[in-house]
Amino acid sequence: MNLHMDFTRPIIIQSADEPWADTPLAGVQRRRLERNGGEITTRATSIVKYASGSSFTEHSHPGGEEYLVLEGTFSDATGHAPKGSYVRNPPGSRHAPFNEQGCQIFVKLEQFHPEDNEFVTIDTHTTPWTVDASSGHNEMRLHATHTETVKLLAFTQSSAVTEAHLSGGVELLVLQGEIHLETEALARQNYPRHTWIRLPPGHRFTLTGPLETQLYIKHGHLLP
Repeated sequence: MNLHMDFTRPIIIQSADEPWADTPLAGVQRRRLERNGGEITTRATSIVKYASGSSFTEHSHPGGEEYLVLEGTFSDATGHAPKGSYVRNPPGSRHAPFNEQGCQIFVKLEQFHPEDNEFVTIDTHTTPWTVDASSGHNEMRLHATHTETVKLLAFTQSSAVTEAHLSGGVELLVLQGEIHLETEALARQNYPRHTWIRLPPGHRFTLTGPLETQLYIKHGHLLP
């Protein structure tokens, strides 16, 4: 399967409108956002839903795994990750995830730089926010390397956020509220919770949104 793998084109998916697709394991479904490969994949970004009591067989992530828990609690042998947990399992890591009450995660597979070997677990509900100097909004830095930056952004006022010089492209997921997005190729539109947006390197855009809107943002990782 080759889904949305042209990184030179903007992609916007309102994931709530997408059907849930079954995985080979009972009780585990996903909404595919981008994917290259079948069950043995070389790259994938998805929202995955686990039914209560479901689990995944033990497996490895040769290219790493990054996820943010959207609902419920996601668990494996290392512990429990409740809603709001941000986790990075580096290349070569293994686990057998499970859950007790059902959960949803936003997950990115096989997308780590080979030298990015850090295990990361952050509870975004207890980690303090800082003020982003360029926008005045609250920012929470989750991870940064020479190839990518990952953060959460929380709007503290209904004003514009312009990111005009992201040479490595940008990826957004609306976590709370809604955003109003205008780009050089797309007229201004409103996008609700769990909308996923990927804009190519150098693409100019402007974001606005109501108070307390929250976004997951990753940038710098889409260079050829």
